[in-house]
Amino acid sequence: MPLVSPCISVCVLDKTTGLCFGCYRSIDEVAQWRLLGPDAQLEVLNKLPARMARDDRPGQEERKAKLRRRLVIAEVIDENDGSP
Repeated sequence: MPLVSPCISVCVLDKTTGLCFGCYRSIDEVAQWRLLGPDAQLEVLNKLPARMARDDRPGQEERKAKLRRRLVIAEVIDENDGSP
């Protein structure tokens, strides 16, 4: 069964990092998401907390909170965890 997509409908790529401002996936990870099996999707999801933690730009709190909720649903992070 496919996992929940980390997309939060903020689909803009950061030219510096090559990652989406909303979900922190690369363009290849976004494009391939529906084709990936659950194990490969989980592998991508597990990369996102660290990517999110490295983003120290101001004004990202709301976007990070939305993504954090999706990662909790996917059981990648714990709801009570102080992760990014």
